[in-house]
Amino acid sequence: MELSASHLNLTIALQITPAYFQFIQYIMMQTMKDLIKNYIGIVGFIVALIGILISAYYKFYHNNELDSVGEFSLLLWVSTMTINNELNKSNPKQWYIYLVTVVLLFCLIWIIY
Repeated sequence: MELSASHLNLTIALQITPAYFQFIQYIMMQTMKDLIKNYIGIVGFIVALIGILISAYYKFYHNNELDSVGEFSLLLWVSTMTINNELNKSNPKQWYIYLVTVVLLFCLIWIIY
């Protein structure tokens, strides 16, 4: 049985491909972790600012109170700043990040109902 050049290339490509995809997946995960670590505070601030501005606009111009949007925006801002400060430490505590996230979700459910 003779092996052609294309068959050998395909065999080599099939052996290299899983390792290549694992490497790409690792690089993408590291990039996403770095992006979240660096920008979670500013993204939380921008989303909170938009929520507070919407709440204030509807309160003053339409006399429609959207206090829940404003309250949730402030909670989101405080929690993302807290998570950002914890992530930027040299030894971040995962349990603290999870605790802040769970408290934020609990407050969100409390505000909605």
